[in-house]
Amino acid sequence: MSGAEMIISVIIPTHNREEALLQALKSLSVQSFSKLQFEVIVVADGCTKNTIEVIRSFKAPYKLQIFEQEASGAAAARNRGAAHAIGSVLLFLDDDITASPQLVESHVNAHQRAENQVVIGYLSTVLKNQKGFFGRKLIMWWEEIFDAMKHKSHLFSYRNLLSGNFSLSAQLFNSVGGFDASFKCQEDYELGVRLIEADAQFAFEPEAMGYHNEITDLNRWLNRKYSEGKAAVQLYQKYPHLIDSIPVIKEFVDGIPPFYQRALQFIYKRKLLAEREAFIYNYALRVAEWLHMFQLWEKLLGRQQTYWYLRGMVDSVNDLNILMNISKRTASIQNKFPSIKEKDFGGESKTFTH
Repeated sequence: MSGAEMIISVIIPTHNREEALLQALKSLSVQSFSKLQFEVIVVADGCTKNTIEVIRSFKAPYKLQIFEQEASGAAAARNRGAAHAIGSVLLFLDDDITASPQLVESHVNAHQRAENQVVIGYLSTVLKNQKGFFGRKLIMWWEEIFDAMKHKSHLFSYRNLLSGNFSLSAQLFNSVGGFDASFKCQEDYELGVRLIEADAQFAFEPEAMGYHNEITDLNRWLNRKYSEGKAAVQLYQKYPHLIDSIPVIKEFVDGIPPFYQRALQFIYKRKLLAEREAFIYNYALRVAEWLHMFQLWEKLLGRQQTYWYLRGMVDSVNDLNILMNISKRTASIQNKFPSIKEKDFGGESKTFTH
């Protein structure tokens, strides 16, 4: 391998998902791009001995490095991998992504066409055990994200940086300081903020396709919303100016600031009662699906998402005034600007709504 230039380093953080990871590693074995010109770095974050043994037993046709660390989170694991990478381009993949044969080559080609790019690859959702309305909703949610990015006039936001399949130059990654390891959720959004402020150009590359082996069920989904609520407070405490450019809570409350404010107060002061109401909504979701009422089910799910998102916000701080300040500023922005203009990355000037 010493005679070939190592162009791209593929970095995969993992935590006790050896079956999915092996599938990911096997998919990288059949890439159209030269195996002499890319390496794969797996960072085992708090993994069991069995997971490590399974990874080490894999016979890769490319350079494969494996690093172990105590459980520190995906952001820290990605930074660890980047620190050991020798490629001029860093490609981050999640461990549940099965790469299409042209994924690596498509990322490389995109960077050869333009400099200072952040290339976001397409992820096709592959459901594992999800059935019924929730499986249908998962596919709809993912496809809406990527359908929006396909349009040339799309104005990219930090929310478009999805850590499951994206690449950027090692120089750019290092210049902004990598991932903030204090974020345990939405660390990709936080990195996206700094990349945008560094004038990086976001680009969507549909040919850089991976298959996302989605194992999320409804409970995991709602737990994720809880974590997102905590991350939202952390994000806006670090970047207060973002509250004046994007209404952070808009998608969860249908643009009704008074409901948002009342919900925060209720959850903060009456947590047990709020939990009981959330339990009732779970039962109502099952009833709505049994009756084949998708629109009602979708509305109920929206309320559940709202509760767990706001509950995450409440649990992240001990001062209700902090949350109400975010609420009031959000309401002010929503009343003045129903949709807020994002920074333009090269398309026509359009308003952006998530």
